[in-house]
Amino acid sequence: MNDLASNLADSDPTKIASRLMQKAHNRDGLPEICAGLFLLVVAALIYAPRMFPPRSMAFTLVTVAFALLTPLMCIGLPWAVKWLRKRFLLARTGYVKARPLPLRPRFLVILIAILTAAVASCLGARAHWEHSHWTLAAGATLWGILTVLFGRSLRFVVSAVLAVAAGIWLAQSDLELGLAFAILWGGLGLISLISGTVVLLRFLRQPLESEEGVNEEGAGE
Repeated sequence: MNDLASNLADSDPTKIASRLMQKAHNRDGLPEICAGLFLLVVAALIYAPRMFPPRSMAFTLVTVAFALLTPLMCIGLPWAVKWLRKRFLLARTGYVKARPLPLRPRFLVILIAILTAAVASCLGARAHWEHSHWTLAAGATLWGILTVLFGRSLRFVVSAVLAVAAGIWLAQSDLELGLAFAILWGGLGLISLISGTVVLLRFLRQPLESEEGVNEEGAGE
């Protein structure tokens, strides 16, 4: 007990607060649901060009949609999580206004998202893309690392392990790379969506603290 108190006392208060805030951020499952929807949309946009002839109008529109929707969803989904909590879950989650990120990191994240989407859409149209299957394992590993860093919970560790295993398995397969990426992101998106939905349903079944307090006062009287 003394060791635990000593460790807490010696820890950086900023880091402790960051961990607690991150845990509270993920307790209702909404970030996982949004991440799952994002990956499912990305998987659909990766697979869609296979349905149209190269250099056709439909093929070009799908490629442009991939390049535009990916960064827009990266920007819009965090806002959607905040709006949903404020609109439907305020009584359960409470209201906490975190200090916003400085402008430079936000612009950097947006720039990386745009460049990533542009590069991926260009590679998707190149014939030699299927020879770069190692990018499957690299992408799955990166997603797994981000999942663990931002999740900080056992279920996120399980999701990360599944992501890395799926990436390595698909990298060794004979599937065309575009199809393999669609399967990878679609599968991970489905896992994230199901996990987040289960967490949200469990969260909604928990009694409100105010209700618990009223019940306890009534029992005491």
